[in-house]
Amino acid sequence: LAPAMSSASPHALTTSALTTSAPPRPWLEFVCSGTAAVCATVIVNPADVMKTRFQLQHAAAAAARFEGISAATTSVRYTGIASGLWRIWKQEGLRGLQSGLGAAILLQFSNVACRFGFYDLGKRALLVRGEDPGRAHAKSMAVGAGSGLIAAVVSNPFFLLKTRFQAHSHGYSSLVEACVDVFRTEGVPGFYRGLPAFAARVVVASSVQLSTYDTVKIAFVNAGMRAEKASTHLAASLVTGAAVVAAMQPFDFACTRFMNESGKAKYTNVVDVLVKTVRTEGLAAVYSGALANYARFGPYCCLVFLFLEQFRRLGAMATAG
Repeated sequence: LAPAMSSASPHALTTSALTTSAPPRPWLEFVCSGTAAVCATVIVNPADVMKTRFQLQHAAAAAARFEGISAATTSVRYTGIASGLWRIWKQEGLRGLQSGLGAAILLQFSNVACRFGFYDLGKRALLVRGEDPGRAHAKSMAVGAGSGLIAAVVSNPFFLLKTRFQAHSHGYSSLVEACVDVFRTEGVPGFYRGLPAFAARVVVASSVQLSTYDTVKIAFVNAGMRAEKASTHLAASLVTGAAVVAAMQPFDFACTRFMNESGKAKYTNVVDVLVKTVRTEGLAAVYSGALANYARFGPYCCLVFLFLEQFRRLGAMATAG
């Protein structure tokens, strides 16, 4: 694709605003995006741990109440993000705050490299310079959903491992031990436990994240902000993060609950998770951890796009000529 036209009016900028920022060689987008996601994950993983534990902690208490067990034996451990992180730090130290980091890194590189890489290929093939913004956004969402589906299949095993490490309920001490245990007790299908729920989560998140970032960034540039400025990337990322969390929260919740199970299953599918949760815990339980989710995904989204823009620039320079 041609480089961005510096002489063009900002108001003439449409779908090319994001497409032209991708590296000139398609394979480089996979590397840049996966690496950007890894860098962001190292920073925000403690918030992800907090989100996971929020989503899981009410399940035991609700099950106990349903069976008539005293609530005193199933008290809620975490009541807020800051207090929860402080409690994990006091009881488990840095290792607790960074639970599942190894699995999270593998998850993020495989997932985001596929989502962004295939999304970039799809944009190059389908989007047309000067196309109607509404039509372009619909195409972007479709391409994002498709790339998300591929990413879900590739990265599902790592999301399962990450969830179990962060839940701190399976006693794993290493990734190798976790993989051996899952294979021994559940076989190869165990690594793809919850795939429908995870696929729904990733498809929704991917289609909303990638298309929204494109659309919002273009809107900001058309309003007078400079496309290459970090402040533009940051503003677009904050808006995108809120949109993604609102869209994927129910699927993220169901996925976390479903994947943390081992042995005899309590849930049969993502719908069953949501129905049983609402019946025993109330509708609000589905949105437990939503604030922690944005505390994770808001900064994560900003960091991924900020790192990605810089890696794209470095990649373009390294491959120039």
